[in-house]
Amino acid sequence: MCDSVTTVSCTACQQQVPEQARCCPHCERTQCCRYCRRPFERADLTGALHCLGGFLVQRGAIDQDQLDRALERQRKGEEPLGRIALRDSVLTMPQVFVVVAKQRSANKLFGELAIELGFIDAHQLDTLLERQRLARLPIGPLLVELGALSQPALQGELMSFLTAGGRV
Repeated sequence: MCDSVTTVSCTACQQQVPEQARCCPHCERTQCCRYCRRPFERADLTGALHCLGGFLVQRGAIDQDQLDRALERQRKGEEPLGRIALRDSVLTMPQVFVVVAKQRSANKLFGELAIELGFIDAHQLDTLLERQRLARLPIGPLLVELGALSQPALQGELMSFLTAGGRV
């Protein structure tokens, strides 16, 4: 009897990788949650317990389309990384302009380019991304606002998520 390994498409290069892999062996990018499409923050939180949205989709409380709409609204409200870097004096205005100009010709994220250009290091990027994440609107209230869940349903699902080991 052989053990079968579930695979998923890498969110960066589309190659098949083991579902539990944190890093794609083809492009070496960090794997992302298939529900919220954000990198896993901890090795032990994969799949539905990585994010409340994925948990809600797996339980059937919402569908993927509702989660995608809430995530899109969440992303639109996100403060740009360059603005956070300026405010925290990590980058200068000329450096931000250089990164943004390079983004127009390269298919890369702001943080990736800032590192490649030598403006910041990986630790500084992690700090900036954490500040951006902490300022993000929570997905639960957005789902209520969009009518995907009622407030009492959200509270019940959140309790189930936390009881199952999820973290918000």
